[in-house]
Amino acid sequence: MIYEIWAEGFRATGESGRAKYIDTVAADTLDEAVAIAVSRLPADRQKLFKRDQDGMWTEWGCRVFGSEDAARRSFG
Repeated sequence: MIYEIWAEGFRATGESGRAKYIDTVAADTLDEAVAIAVSRLPADRQKLFKRDQDGMWTEWGCRVFGSEDAARRSFG
């Protein structure tokens, strides 16, 4: 399956940002696709990504999704 990996937007402490594109990846699962996308990033940016115990990936606290629509629906 092909996943477009996106992080949701944010609004905090007077700052805000819209959903942002990370990468497009072919993988069997979203979890695998995000792991591949993160591995392709520069090391300093990789450090911003975490996988929670429930399996949800985040980038600097913003949830990561397998499509632009899902990321924008969450917080666009």
